Amino acid sequence: MKNFIKTKSQLFATIIFAFLLIFCVLITITKIDNIILKHVEVFFHKTLRNPARWIDVLQNSARLFGCTFALIYFLCFIEKGKALCTNIKKTLFDCNGILFSKRSSYFFAGTVFFLLFAYSNVILANYFYADDVFRNYGGNRSWIGFSRYISEFGSILIHNSLKLNDIAPLTQIIAIVISSATVLILSVSLTETVSVKNILVLSVIFISPFYAENISYRFDSPYMALSLFFSAVPFLFRKDTKSFVFTSIICLILTCISYQAALPLYILAAIFIFLNDFINSKELKDNLFFAAKSVISFVAALVIFKFLFMNKMSNGADDYFSTRIMISALLPNVIQYVKTTFSLNGGFLTKIFFILSIIAAIFNAVKISKQNKIITFFVSAVLIVVSYVLSFGPYLVFERPAFTSRAFMGFNVFVSFILLGSIQSSINVKPVLNLTSRIIAFLYVYSCVVFMFTYGNCLKNQKEYENFRLSMILHDLSEFTIDESKPNVSFEGGMDLCQKSHIAMKNYPLLKQIVPRMPGSSSTWNKELLSACNFECTDEYTQKDESFELIKKCSYHEIYQNGNNFIVVLK
Repeated sequence: MKNFIKTKSQLFATIIFAFLLIFCVLITITKIDNIILKHVEVFFHKTLRNPARWIDVLQNSARLFGCTFALIYFLCFIEKGKALCTNIKKTLFDCNGILFSKRSSYFFAGTVFFLLFAYSNVILANYFYADDVFRNYGGNRSWIGFSRYISEFGSILIHNSLKLNDIAPLTQIIAIVISSATVLILSVSLTETVSVKNILVLSVIFISPFYAENISYRFDSPYMALSLFFSAVPFLFRKDTKSFVFTSIICLILTCISYQAALPLYILAAIFIFLNDFINSKELKDNLFFAAKSVISFVAALVIFKFLFMNKMSNGADDYFSTRIMISALLPNVIQYVKTTFSLNGGFLTKIFFILSIIAAIFNAVKISKQNKIITFFVSAVLIVVSYVLSFGPYLVFERPAFTSRAFMGFNVFVSFILLGSIQSSINVKPVLNLTSRIIAFLYVYSCVVFMFTYGNCLKNQKEYENFRLSMILHDLSEFTIDESKPNVSFEGGMDLCQKSHIAMKNYPLLKQIVPRMPGSSSTWNKELLSACNFECTDEYTQKDESFELIKKCSYHEIYQNGNNFIVVLK
């Protein structure tokens, strides 16, 4: 009877999954997509601007859901899939018992509180950062165009609505919880232990100056943190080949469909483990086998993502970045990346602590190594250089990558792993040297916390200054916009950064890049900023010519008018 019920339930599940798969396959047919889009246009009474792009999104989404249904069916109803699932569970609990211990739960809670403390000033600034202005105004998600399906669909669950409403700081708290889990996983995976020193240096991934922009996003931050979490998970299974390869491919695809800039974490974690195993005199054959598994899994995941799920990018000359692969761009990208990350990574002392930590990591590797000391020195030095370069991930071969701080997640991971390598204890290293390495590492962590608090204060100052400038602009515009129709307002020039923060800007040049300047000609969200103050307008670009009359001039701006068109020239 039990077998009959089991067979009947499996048959029912098979029919359901077959129906879902057939539906997904049908959505990949262009003719059917055209019919769907026509009905969508009729329903919403709108004409889609780029139907071809929507067809691409529909087809890739259908493939993603189809593969998800097939994977669930494989793991739940096919014998090999069920065996693999059982093996993954066994590997997770057998090899990582420490991860689920009571002690680890205390460290997890401590990490949450530490990150909450480090981010407190940024969160309290309550600043609508860049795209937040747009999402708060329209409630739109718009991540799917960048193939960030998890962000697109996950946000519906987190915000409990199809239209996004502002729930900050809840989103940032969720990001902190996910980040803390990632730190714990990395500590267990890379060192097979959990300790205060490991937790602190691995937290640098999330409190590094380059991560300040990521946590500032009140809508994006959970998915950026989740992408790093996905990249870290596979290393819990590295001692079992089948589990490691399977989870690597799945998790790397999940990283790609949440936030692609987190991919370097997987690369750097694999290099760290390879070097650590080499130092501890593990068989070279086993080391190379692990490296091969990692490389094959990484390449397989990227190929699957590119050809099945990645939405086409326009890669136009006007776009701020291009994903078109160009091998000739490799060397210029490497040079630009190294220059940018080193020059903008914190202040003067942060750079000194960073250099000293690299020296300490190499020295530590040589001292504790069971291999030839000279060979260890060269292998360590080469792998550190390679890790630095590869910390930019696939962006290295893009025709025009985004050299923005939020894209430098890999550099944050690189620094964190350097610090982790520098604090590993050994009886071969004098206690005073161990203590010195830890002091340098903890000073680096402290410098990151200092930067976060400084950055939070800069956001507060800029918010006050923006509100002051906006109030003046709105006051002056309101004197001349008495027509019932919406005025068209465009901007020329831009605002300076608030002078309250000028010392911080000198100490930390990165702040000049990551503290926004809105409104202005370079800002995309001018209309939304004005509308947030109940000043409804349009923002079609208008070229200032002789037909425009100067109607207002003050120390902060000039306003020109031609009928219902206004141009605000910021000073």
